[in-house]
Amino acid sequence: MKINYWGVAAGALFAWFFGFIWYGLLFSEPWMALEGLTKEMGAGQEWRMGLGVLQVIFLAFGIYWLRRVTGTAGYVAGLKVGAWAALFFAVSTVWLRFIYGLKPLALIGIDCSYLLIQIAVTSAIICGFYGFKRKSV
Repeated sequence: MKINYWGVAAGALFAWFFGFIWYGLLFSEPWMALEGLTKEMGAGQEWRMGLGVLQVIFLAFGIYWLRRVTGTAGYVAGLKVGAWAALFFAVSTVWLRFIYGLKPLALIGIDCSYLLIQIAVTSAIICGFYGFKRKSV
């Protein structure tokens, strides 16, 4: 099956925009405080935002691959598969920061909630592109 680049692009765009909303607007101050970061520490580090774009593209292609090997199609099925994948892989990995990295539980809550929502919805978007059949003309 061919890659639906529109689906992957839509998923990546959502993932990037959601990250901006989550960390840039909703949780910027508490997240930075819990990480021990200041705005001054970010000066001159704007180039890292470009890496964020690459990261969400990589995520979207990974979700596409998961969709392909599982045969998942449709928004609801994609949401479920994405949520389970996020829980089993991303969230469980972030928990290591609490267990061994001594990070505050509130920080882990912010990061895990973000990953769960981001991956589940990105998966729903990508799988949604495969959930309907086009009428042949």
